[in-house]
Amino acid sequence: MLFAAFRIYKEIKEGVANPKDFAVEKAMDALKSFLILVSILALPVIIFLGVLGFSNWVVDASGIARFFFWFFSIIYAIWFLISRAMYKRIKRIAEKAAQKIIG
Repeated sequence: MLFAAFRIYKEIKEGVANPKDFAVEKAMDALKSFLILVSILALPVIIFLGVLGFSNWVVDASGIARFFFWFFSIIYAIWFLISRAMYKRIKRIAEKAAQKIIG
């Protein structure tokens, strides 16, 4: 609890000193946390499908599991590349907007 109070005090101090960078940083942190959460949820599914499709741990290697493994792996790779590009673009737009508003 005490640590949280010091952290909040530090954030308030930083926000008052430099509001433009503080606002952009907080917005980007929120976006980053969403992207990380989706990645953390998707990777175990892909790993599970890979184990089912390419090992003999479960009766026999399943063709449908292989298909879904490659399908979700490709979708995940495309999503990762698009989300990374969108993150960079949104960050650049937010920085420009903050610079216009605050000056």
